[in-house]
Amino acid sequence: MQLQLLKENESPREAFTPFPLINAVLNGKQEGELYDDGDGLFIIHKSAFSWLMPDRSFNGSENIVEHLLSINNIPSYFHIYDAPKHLINKCEKSKLINTKLRKRVQMKFVSKELSLLDLTLPSGYNIEKITEKNFASLAVFDLNIDSKYWKSKIDFLNNGFGFSVYNDNHEPVSICYTACVANNEAEIDIATLKAYQKKGFGKVAAVKFVEYCLANNITANWDCFEDNLSSLNTAQGVGFCSVYQYDLLSIFIK
Repeated sequence: MQLQLLKENESPREAFTPFPLINAVLNGKQEGELYDDGDGLFIIHKSAFSWLMPDRSFNGSENIVEHLLSINNIPSYFHIYDAPKHLINKCEKSKLINTKLRKRVQMKFVSKELSLLDLTLPSGYNIEKITEKNFASLAVFDLNIDSKYWKSKIDFLNNGFGFSVYNDNHEPVSICYTACVANNEAEIDIATLKAYQKKGFGKVAAVKFVEYCLANNITANWDCFEDNLSSLNTAQGVGFCSVYQYDLLSIFIK
């Protein structure tokens, strides 16, 4: 049986997963799709991050790879959070795809207060909340904030938030913003222009982000590859704690 797209009123939108992007699809806050073949439930976010529900993860399906590839408009390159071992094994044996398996670390800011406050910026630099007024300037990061995760610029401005560090020419150099907000958790996306890296600007933006989360009863979630030492060090320096390590399976359709 091929995977069938579930209608909105058929979707288990009360479900909670470890991954905010998946929760954002389940609760209808962001775009994505849910598929069911009777043996398993597959959820994929518009950004191509996906998840198999562990209590219904196609354990009895010998054709799980074919099932996934049968989905209409499946991206040619997509990722599966916390991929189960039986899926990894079947994907590695498949002649239809290439795969890459990498370890990721999920971290959360679980403290009730920040130990890092009022980080100093160079003279002329400042940090601003992302607004309608400064949104266009953020195109320099090439992040497609208005479309990769969110439905539009207005959707982000109404339902997300973020902060950007500006230099003395009022040019953005570092940014920390929400990829999604779901179940009172904010998934962080962070970037710093190459010429401004390793100068602490990312940490300044992240501290401001967490400060906002604390003031609004939101838990900040940081997710990165375990070998991305720069990202890990920044997160730990701000006060994030590791809560989960998992396999991210990336699939390339031949």
